[in-house]
Amino acid sequence: MIKTKKGRPFRGRFEATRIKIWTLAALEEANRRAKSVEELLGYDGQWHGMWIRYCRGVVAPSESRLNRIEKVLPGTAQYYRSPIWSLYSPKRFDEHDLDRHIAKLAPSFRSRLRWDFEDYQHLPPWLEPIEDELAEFDEDGKFESDIVFYYRELLEEVILKIPDPKLGMSALSTLFLMLQEQLLRANTAGVETLSIAWTMAEELRHRHPLLKHLPIDIFHRALIPLTDLMSWTLKGHGNMSLFKTKQPDTAWESLFEHLSRQPHWLPTAQHHGFVPPPRYLK
Repeated sequence: MIKTKKGRPFRGRFEATRIKIWTLAALEEANRRAKSVEELLGYDGQWHGMWIRYCRGVVAPSESRLNRIEKVLPGTAQYYRSPIWSLYSPKRFDEHDLDRHIAKLAPSFRSRLRWDFEDYQHLPPWLEPIEDELAEFDEDGKFESDIVFYYRELLEEVILKIPDPKLGMSALSTLFLMLQEQLLRANTAGVETLSIAWTMAEELRHRHPLLKHLPIDIFHRALIPLTDLMSWTLKGHGNMSLFKTKQPDTAWESLFEHLSRQPHWLPTAQHHGFVPPPRYLK
């Protein structure tokens, strides 16, 4: 009987990138404290040769190890657990995924998504005249984004925080989840606005010490779910024929470039009525 030699499990290029970026985050956080990861995690024989394999992206951390490292080096696990890696999963992003990932965001971002309009203490001044209308629209108090683009201030803050060494990953994840929310609601105008913001984030992420290592494919791939919403943004787009061919990668790159020609997401949001009237804008 011929024995088959077992090698290490095959990992796709992007799974390896995910591991490497998380490893860089852990090593940089340890370096910031002027200590080695072994000094911080303990010399218990659990780490012999592991960091070399993590750096090469050939071994993924187990949940127990990920949690143990996160406890000692807080803020590092987000680089491995970010929802953006779901782009490489065949599973379609759903409401459960959205809620699950929102719960993992930095508190400053998490508390401002899925805004409950039953809490009128923080209602913007320009929404007060339609307070009753909002309450009647959804008895459960859940916001429907085709009425108003409720997170203008949050979106501005998220874009500004992309280069931030501490908050950049959470900011990018927040923007990704905002885009997913609009996709799940089939809100075409909201998707267009968020997609333009997504192209802005791609440019800004090059100023971040770790996000600059993300493959550009992540930013192209995030636009794949736009298939059913294509007509509103591809009118006049010279490469529409690409979407009818067997060149999806070229197509999404082309769409990304098409959206990135917009200088800012705000004019699009204003065009669709998703931001306050001009008199309320600061």
